[in-house]
This record gives sequence, structure tokens and C-alpha cells, in this order.
Amino acid sequence: MRVADTPRSRCAAVFVGFNNVQGTVADHTPTAAHYTGTVAAWWRATLEHEWEVTREVVTRDSKGNESRRLETHYEFRLVDSWGSQPLLWVADETGRVLLDVTQANVTAPLPYSEVLGIRLPGIGFVTGPGSRPTGRWWEKEWRFHQGDPAFCLGYARVAADGTSLVIDSKGDDEFLLTVQPPAVVARNRRIGTWLLMLLAFGVPAALTWGTTQMAIVLPALAVAALVWGTGIAYNRLVRLKESQQRAWSLIDVQLQRRATLIPQLASVASGYAAHEAALQEAVTSARATGPAAWVALREAYPQLKADTVFAKVADELIATETQIAAAREYFNDAVTTLRDRTQSFPGMLLVGLARSGRFGSMELIAAGSEERLVPDLQRLLRSA
Repeated sequence: MRVADTPRSRCAAVFVGFNNVQGTVADHTPTAAHYTGTVAAWWRATLEHEWEVTREVVTRDSKGNESRRLETHYEFRLVDSWGSQPLLWVADETGRVLLDVTQANVTAPLPYSEVLGIRLPGIGFVTGPGSRPTGRWWEKEWRFHQGDPAFCLGYARVAADGTSLVIDSKGDDEFLLTVQPPAVVARNRRIGTWLLMLLAFGVPAALTWGTTQMAIVLPALAVAALVWGTGIAYNRLVRLKESQQRAWSLIDVQLQRRATLIPQLASVASGYAAHEAALQEAVTSARATGPAAWVALREAYPQLKADTVFAKVADELIATETQIAAAREYFNDAVTTLRDRTQSFPGMLLVGLARSGRFGSMELIAAGSEERLVPDLQRLLRSA
């Protein structure tokens, strides 16, 4: 449910907290993989040795007679592992975000996997219970290359430089990085959840089936399942409500940033433009006066480039609008998910809570609202 219920965060608008990021892998510091030497953005290699495990099994028949036999199976055990640097970038159409996957649950492509050697049962040991190597080993190498699809679910925090964010495993939530689409990850986990439910409720029912305890156990299991399902459905709605409120706060932050930052940048750009115009007038006058005045003017006034300042204003304006659009998309995803959960079972049983206002507004933000218009930069420059 966490995979299915977390709205997508665009890379340029990742915030401090739990994020769902989808994009492609971008190189950070590409290195050569351990076994194949292939250059990759990230890789991990392992070496496993095969062991022959023999154990004695004791069984008793209906008369209490014991019989003993030896059972043997083979298993691979990890011997050593190697890895590249843990940092890599995930990028989308808005920008990119840095990931530190040191402790992440990484599901990367496995392009190299090979079992080598010849199995020699009982090598170096006499036959009998115990474990012994067989002489075979297994080499595996996982790799992420630039352009590979990436789905990340993790906690973002402020990086050491204090100016950027990094997603790592230092939050309280799971940190997942995989090439599988979110829908596939959610489906696989849903299947696993249902299997756990069958074990949790099916095993006690099977053990008591046909006994006198069945009349007590089955109703108790039904009540437990009802309470458990209701609690999960309610907690799911609460988590969605929190995501929606966080999404709205992200929009507020970006709108305040635009309202404060853009006029200040416009004022600075206008000041530079006026300064450069005055300097050009001084240059024209100095040329008419003579070489000495021209040299003195060059020493007194460093060369100014107002066009770079205007470019900075444009870049900041584009970045701000991108973040506002991403925050709006995040909010709309949160509202849409909340709507879907309250219109389907079992969330529909608790839809009264949402209608009572406890879950806030369930209306999407319409693009083009008056308070979300792009600032008139020309007017700001003229008035600065």
C-alpha cells in the first residue's frame, strides 16, 4: 500500500521526507564492474561457494520404531562481495536527484551470472553428517547503466553541503531502488500480503478443523480479520490525508518562494542594467578625452555583463515554475489516490470520515488560477 499510495515526486521538486521518484539512471562516477569490466553507473558483485550439507534424519513409525537416514542437499554460501561507489543520480524531465544506496534494497538487472567449477561431493571429508565445499562457485554481477529505468521509494534529507537533498536509508521508512515499474512492485507486494494473510488465518483454522475448538477459533479469526482490515484501511486513509496536506504545503512554499525571489532578482538585474548603461556612457566620454582617461576607467570599473544577470533571472523563474508545476502534480496525485481509496472497498466503508471534512478538500487544483499566474517579469524590471 505504501508503494501504491505515495504520490510521485518530480526530481526537481523532491522534498525533505518520504518520496516516490521515477525516472532513469544518470551517471555519477562510472566505474568498471568487478567480473566483466563493464563500465556502469552502479554495480555489485558477489562470490558464493557451493556446499554439500548432509544431515541425519530420525523418523518413527506408528509402533514407535526409529529409523535413521542421511539427507543431502546443496546450497551456495556468500564468500565475498564487491561494489562501486554508492552514489548515483536519478533524472526525469524536470531535473535529477542524488541517491545514496549504501543500505538500500536494490533490485538491479543481473546481466552476468555463472556457475563455475566441477562438483566433487564429499571432497576432503569422509562421508557422513556435516557440511563441506564441493569445488563449485557462483559469480554474480548486478549493474545499473545510464538510461536504465529506475523507481525509488525513500526518505530525502538535506545533504552535507546544506544546499541540496539526498535520498538515503537514514530515515525510518524503507529505501527501495528497482528497475521494476511501481505497478509491478505494488502487485508483487500485494500477492505477498495475501499469502501472509492466508498463513496467519488459514493455519489456525486448519489445525482446529474438525475439533471442538473450531467453534471458538473460527469466529475469533473472523473478528480479528475484521478489526485488522478496518485498522489498516483507516490508517491508509490517514496516511493519504497527510500526503495531501504535505502536498498543499509544498505548493504554498513554492508560491511564497516565487513571490519573494523573482522580484528581488528583477531588482538586481535592473540595477545591473542601469549600471552598465552608465558605464557605456562613461566609456564613450573617455574615448573622446584620450587614452589616459580610458585606462583609468578600465581600472575603476570592472567589465559588467547584464545579460548574464538577466539569464540568471530567467533560469530561476523557469526552475520556480517547474517546482510549482511539480508540487501541483503531486497534490493532484494525492487527491486522486484519496478519491480512489474512498470509492473502493474497504475504504468506502470509511468514506463518511472524508465527507465530514477530516480529510480536507478532495478537489483538484485547476491550472491557470489567478493566484498561480507567472509574474510579469517585464513589468517587474521596469518598476525595479
